[in-house]
Amino acid sequence: MEMKPTRDVLESMIDKGKHELNRGGDGLFLSGLSAGLDIGFGPLLMAVILTLSTGSYSDLGTELLLASAYSVGFIFVILGRSELFTEHTTLAVMPVLDGQASMKKLGRL
Repeated sequence: MEMKPTRDVLESMIDKGKHELNRGGDGLFLSGLSAGLDIGFGPLLMAVILTLSTGSYSDLGTELLLASAYSVGFIFVILGRSELFTEHTTLAVMPVLDGQASMKKLGRL
């Protein structure tokens, strides 16, 4: 397997960052809204578990279910590839550091 030179990898990441910075406002808004709804599913599931659990909150089984339920929202975000995690913003910082994009565009993202 041939490895890419470091500069090629960096240029590829900067190109991806520029792509993220140039996304349309509608796409950013919908992706952010989707991520908010996805992540909100975790606390909703936690509330359902607490409502349906017959024991108290201090019950070990209930606590384990609640801990697992919270992560479900994050799993939805990852599977849906929504704009929540730092991957996209980390990539977007690279063109700014390289001088190919402005801080204004980064702030918009």
